[in-house]
Amino acid sequence: MICVPTTILAHALLSLSMLSLPQLDQAEAGGVPAAGPTAAAAPASAIEPADAARSMAASPRPAAYRASAKDSICGLDSVSQLSSPMSVRYDDLMDATPERARMRREKIDPASPLGEILENGARTRVRSACQRIMRRQNHCSAWKKIEGIGGRCVKDRTADVLADLAQHP
Repeated sequence: MICVPTTILAHALLSLSMLSLPQLDQAEAGGVPAAGPTAAAAPASAIEPADAARSMAASPRPAAYRASAKDSICGLDSVSQLSSPMSVRYDDLMDATPERARMRREKIDPASPLGEILENGARTRVRSACQRIMRRQNHCSAWKKIEGIGGRCVKDRTADVLADLAQHP
């Protein structure tokens, strides 16, 4: 296997990307492009309409919500993709799980092996309850902390998730 420094590969790819299609055909045939590797790319009029539509579709739209990805519980975690997120008071939900109740009752340290198992079980239980409420009420994601921008509101579904947790112990 031949090892080539990445800077050489990057320079070669950059040189090839600046060639027009006839120059690439000539380069593949073993000839040297007439204008050299610094030749300008094809004019903008040579771009296919489908390529232009694809590049416009790929441009990101402005985010309508402000949140951190670490606050996502389930569902979409990219703020630019959100359409109808819901928020919950995560600590209240975690405290309502049987795992947290057992930890309080038996005074189990969250950093102990059993404490970590119980915490993981509580997180899984809350995430599953949030997913059920998301599907039932047509939300795209559940968040610990999120705010709408430009007058968009985010529904707090903590009470619904608490009711679901009570139904699915």
